[in-house]
Amino acid sequence: WTEPVNYSAAAMSLASWMPQGSVPVLPPADPAHDHSTSQKQLAQLRTIYQRGVTHPMTGLDQFWQEYEAFERSHSDSLGTILVAEWLPKYQHARSIYLERNRVWTVHELKGGRLAVPPIGCNVEGAVAGVSTSGIGTMGGAGAAGVVGAGDDFGGEATGGAGAAGTGKPLSDSEYMAQMEDERVVLSKWRRRAAYERTNPERLSATDHASRVRASYSEEVCAFARHPEVWYEWSQWELLHGGSVAASTVSNSANTSDAQPSNQGTASAALIAPAKAGDAKSGGNAIRAVAVLGLGMESLPDSALLAQAQAEILERHLAGESKVACIKVLEQFVKRSPTTLGFVLLQRLVRRHQGVDAARSVFSNARRTLQVREEDLSLENEDGTGVSAATKQKDGINKDETND
Repeated sequence: WTEPVNYSAAAMSLASWMPQGSVPVLPPADPAHDHSTSQKQLAQLRTIYQRGVTHPMTGLDQFWQEYEAFERSHSDSLGTILVAEWLPKYQHARSIYLERNRVWTVHELKGGRLAVPPIGCNVEGAVAGVSTSGIGTMGGAGAAGVVGAGDDFGGEATGGAGAAGTGKPLSDSEYMAQMEDERVVLSKWRRRAAYERTNPERLSATDHASRVRASYSEEVCAFARHPEVWYEWSQWELLHGGSVAASTVSNSANTSDAQPSNQGTASAALIAPAKAGDAKSGGNAIRAVAVLGLGMESLPDSALLAQAQAEILERHLAGESKVACIKVLEQFVKRSPTTLGFVLLQRLVRRHQGVDAARSVFSNARRTLQVREEDLSLENEDGTGVSAATKQKDGINKDETND
């Protein structure tokens, strides 16, 4: 690539084919003729080679041989010095690559796995907007439901017994087998994240955080319907760097960047946390809130994610986030009204707004949870269509009228 192109010789070979008296127009001079440009290209190519030999990857040995030949082809003395300087870094990258293959492989992680609910969750209830916390006979696809299990980037969808959407009841043996497969795959992803947290490549703090964050991002792609995965990611974001306080973050940043319902804001907090503060001023707490916000978009009925986000807003962010933590649980009980959600909301309101506000929450919970949809649809065997919950409600109303 450093040899200049001889345009003059090419023009002379074409002159015999051109009309009499015409002069061929030569292209601009080759940049390789310019010594300064050639040296810049040489330096840039050397930088690319040196960065590549320090990256643990497949084909690293061949890449090192190409770099060694590249350096020696230009200057034997300088090449010997540079090769000796970068040899330990190459050996370290090679050892990391071999060690990483012993810890996890792409085949073991099943990168093409479909993000389905955990084994045993009621898939039909999740689609209808009902809480999926109950365990039924419906089974998720689990580790068997993958897109191209042999090829992580394509292939036809395959599913084992009890795959999501099939509606097949699972036997005890099938249920336990799928539970074990799912547990093994999830443990492999957790092992990978734990290994990356040790910083085996000796990266800088910024690069190491990006590497760990990338491993969690890939994990939630395969287990987006598992709340514990989102929770573990948020806890790492919260504890990374040792930041526990956010007294210097402005209230405007808290109210605008910590809303769980705004997907764009949550993504922006993950990409550019410096907008709301650095590692010592609450940037980690904002990242954790953003992760939980993305998790609740996939799991809107998860009490674990809602409570974790409310706790982070309450403890680690100052100012108006005290009100924001209450709004998180209020939105949760509107999406998925459950006894647990109202209990968590009542305790939080009691701490920040007093007894009267907590009693108001209890009254709202009593009205919301008194008669459920499934109770109204439950008919008597005689076909009268009057449910026990409806009779109970009528009795309560009569008592209130008498009082």
